[in-house]
Amino acid sequence: MNKIDKSNVIKAIIKEIAKQYKLSYQPTDCTCDDNCSEVTVKADNDWNTLQEQLKRQGIDHIDWYENIWKQLENPGKTVLKDTPFKRRKRFFFKECAISRWNRYNPEEWWEDVDEGEQLVLIRDYNNKHDFNAVAIAFAGDYEGDPENFDFEYIIGYVPQSDNELIAQLMDQGLHNTFIAELTTKKMNGTMKERLRMTIYVQSDEELEDMEALSCNTFAVKVNKDDFKGISNELENLGSVEFQWGGFPISLKDLPQKNDEVIFLCPAGRKTRLYRMKVMARGEYEAAKFLDVEPVDLMFDDDTTIFILTNIQGPLSCKNKDLEFLDFQQIPTSEPEGRLSPDIKEHFKQLFDCE
Repeated sequence: MNKIDKSNVIKAIIKEIAKQYKLSYQPTDCTCDDNCSEVTVKADNDWNTLQEQLKRQGIDHIDWYENIWKQLENPGKTVLKDTPFKRRKRFFFKECAISRWNRYNPEEWWEDVDEGEQLVLIRDYNNKHDFNAVAIAFAGDYEGDPENFDFEYIIGYVPQSDNELIAQLMDQGLHNTFIAELTTKKMNGTMKERLRMTIYVQSDEELEDMEALSCNTFAVKVNKDDFKGISNELENLGSVEFQWGGFPISLKDLPQKNDEVIFLCPAGRKTRLYRMKVMARGEYEAAKFLDVEPVDLMFDDDTTIFILTNIQGPLSCKNKDLEFLDFQQIPTSEPEGRLSPDIKEHFKQLFDCE
């Protein structure tokens, strides 16, 4: 990667981070050629300015950025050249719409796909309308070779507002670094609201357990009556139904299928807990789970159905064992916002000691 390319990639990374964390960023323009020593210096200065803003927000590392930079610094060792869905550790990058999906024959595939469907991102160098075009296809239609991919199989594009960094990194050879998953499929709403995906950055670190790819952890506080209701449903049905979200649900960071949710019920000096797993999210997955029609699971208040089953619990522990947790920050109506890796690890240790 030459100096100009490196500078452009750094700027694209800074621009993306500034957008995600709502930071102030004014790029430093440079008209130098590749032999100019100021090219990377100016990009580095921009990055240092952004880091100062991140530190003021208490952010000392960004997982997807660190993994991308590792792959750029050591391309011969860490660029992922195998199929994109080999079992690897992955990090949340962004959630966005699938652009223009309605133009790519949805009548041929809409009924056959569900939320959780694996997607691939493929650089489209022949797109005359978007210099940074990145197409989207189902993983089953992609054999890992972007140069020989048949674009007749695409289902849409990454929106232009979200594709610059992805395109630049693919241009540097990181074609399989980004993977995606269909996370919203709705029958109603605008085109942007009805079909959405979550994009991840995958690392070169392989996983032994495929489910570990998609396991984030969330938490929610419930009162005694709700906790008792959860216990009764688990005992009688083996699963519990919840209605969370609102319209559009994509604006909230709620659990996906296979994610875990910790339910906490404070009671005096002790707290009771359940550790549960999301078995289905959305009317299509839930309909299969419950053996009903999806239309039967659409609610007038625009919430989305979630079905969870128990992993561990009920567990009763002293509040002092939860000192790692700020109870004031735990939501009460729905588990919005994934827990940090440190908090997730604390909960894992807590339940492992049960």
